[in-house]
Amino acid sequence: EKVVAEIKKVRPESDFIVILPHWGVEYARKPTVGQIKEARMFIDAGADLIIGTHPHVIETIEEYKGKYIFYSLGNFIFDQYFSVDTMQGLAVGASLKKQSDGVSMNVEYRIYPITINKYSQAELASEAKRKEILEWLSKNSEVSESVKEEIKNSEINK
Repeated sequence: EKVVAEIKKVRPESDFIVILPHWGVEYARKPTVGQIKEARMFIDAGADLIIGTHPHVIETIEEYKGKYIFYSLGNFIFDQYFSVDTMQGLAVGASLKKQSDGVSMNVEYRIYPITINKYSQAELASEAKRKEILEWLSKNSEVSESVKEEIKNSEINK
């Protein structure tokens, strides 16, 4: 409720609102019902993008009302070597550009699959691992078929 109130408060003076929740169940590859409910409440309140953390594994992406929810980016710099899933993650870049109407926003997202090396350092994933991660993300995410194809190419254009 506090987050929703804050989003509503800052919406009139903000061009783009990003919410970064620390949520979810560790090692779960899909978001919980609670995460989905909260994410949609945040967007309904006026958020433009949600990028979640905490589960230590990559979770799916959802497209809701034309906005994107990255439920979990997985690990970035961490020493959890006990599974492949905990040794990979995502970095997400967003390029924002106002439309000619001065209000609407064009957003381009770049998805950077990463792997964690034996020194707990993040590295851009090899081409084979990159394709594997993006294929899984595309297949399992709640997005349109056209966005699934964009995910496979590391980018989403809105």
